[in-house]
Amino acid sequence: MRISNLLLVLWGSVALAAGSKSAQSFILTLDEEQPNVDKALSKFKELVKEAGGSITHEYSLIKGFSMQLPFDFTDGVIKKLNAAADELGNNFHLERDSEVHVFSGHAS
Repeated sequence: MRISNLLLVLWGSVALAAGSKSAQSFILTLDEEQPNVDKALSKFKELVKEAGGSITHEYSLIKGFSMQLPFDFTDGVIKKLNAAADELGNNFHLERDSEVHVFSGHAS
């Protein structure tokens, strides 16, 4: 019985590790001073969803959201986002979402 539990845990770990390669997380933000910023934000979210991505968080203090994009379609989605930005006359900032670590107790 213990061996089967161990195998189940190992199988779950392998599946989780394999699944982490299937999507990439990004943060997209817009400058609020731009024209059509709300329209652009809606259009960008729509494009992400159409490509099979998902919106994981919408920010309230800034215009933007975080998203998960399918790994195989990331470049195509980014090209579509750029085309939509050009069409609407907006610029956006896109960065890969990642963990940030702060180390304390070390003086430079």
